[in-house]
Amino acid sequence: MMRWASVAIAIMLMAALTVPAAALDGNRYAYIVVHDVTIDLVDATATVTINYAIDPGIWLLVFLLGKKDLQDKVQYITNFDNAVITENDLEHTVMVVENAAFDYKDGAYWFPVHDFNVVVPSLTVRSPQITRTFQMTSEFPSGMGYFSHMVTNATF
Repeated sequence: MMRWASVAIAIMLMAALTVPAAALDGNRYAYIVVHDVTIDLVDATATVTINYAIDPGIWLLVFLLGKKDLQDKVQYITNFDNAVITENDLEHTVMVVENAAFDYKDGAYWFPVHDFNVVVPSLTVRSPQITRTFQMTSEFPSGMGYFSHMVTNATF
């Protein structure tokens, strides 16, 4: 038992020493390297999927200590208030954000500008009408209007 504790402490120390140097990468936060983020908008709800890699030495710690720290870091990266994580593993997280968009009633919505706390190599935002994709960005710029998925005969 003492040996496992020594191994875990050694891994944590190595991780702590590599984090400051790793912070120089724009798509990295701590031990997480972000690959892409997809935001699917349905009415005022956003389903956010983030795909990432975590440093190999951290896998054991996540396995031994649980996913709480990983979840906290992913929520920091995505920067959504009140996000509820519905899936979480060592390669991706899915979270649901209620009221992520402004509801103008009559099936009209506005998803506002959103800042991420890292550079996202590939960001895709999808509504029932349009998909917008950005490369190497830390924000979703200028917002996006869209209509409910139930509005099929909208006139523009």
